[in-house]
Amino acid sequence: MQLLTIGNPKTLKGEKFNYHTAVLHLSPFTSANIKTRSGNLLNVCPYAVNCPDICLNYSGRGGIGDPEVNRIQIARRRRTEMFHNKKRDFFGQLKRELFKEVEKSDQLGMSFAFRPNGTSDLPVIGAWAAREFPKIQVYDYTKIPNPWKRTQRFDNYHLTFSYDGSNWEDCQKSLDKGINVAVVFKSDFPAEFRGYPVLDGDESDLRFLDQFPAIVGLRAKGPAKKDSGIFTTEN
Repeated sequence: MQLLTIGNPKTLKGEKFNYHTAVLHLSPFTSANIKTRSGNLLNVCPYAVNCPDICLNYSGRGGIGDPEVNRIQIARRRRTEMFHNKKRDFFGQLKRELFKEVEKSDQLGMSFAFRPNGTSDLPVIGAWAAREFPKIQVYDYTKIPNPWKRTQRFDNYHLTFSYDGSNWEDCQKSLDKGINVAVVFKSDFPAEFRGYPVLDGDESDLRFLDQFPAIVGLRAKGPAKKDSGIFTTEN
């Protein structure tokens, strides 16, 4: 089982900016159905509120057919089980795979970027990667409040905070502290949102190249296209 995903359509867009990117996809929220010692379901997205039903986990090939037999969903659950039950093996394999991708980037004459939480929100993985690989760019989206407290520990760790329709106070705090905010839009991006310019976040996934301060506009994808508006916004 490989931990890293290389051929993500959005991260491939980063090649035009001379970046080779790898993403780690786990099974989001509690969808891995793993019980912790306390008897609760393992939740890899601790601040998921309005987003589980419209998660990007079920976009593209990950949303085809029954998730119980979908190969992408099975792989994500297996990775999550490995992270939870065999952490030493998990991080050992992740380190080997990252070294391999760094070498590949060098051969291609490209810079390397790693997104530890493609479908999860676990600070421990991002901090581990930034510490173990200080010369690569590590980046993530997060809904965990006060993201600047995590990025200020590492020069190579970049976070974008995510708006979910009900957490604008935390979004504003993030903007005040130097962290851009991602907002999902159903229709065309407005020029501004709540007084901040809106960038086209779908041009690439390289959030660490974005200007600041700004709103990172993202188009609704997968189940979010049918969302009633709790998570996405018109303008």
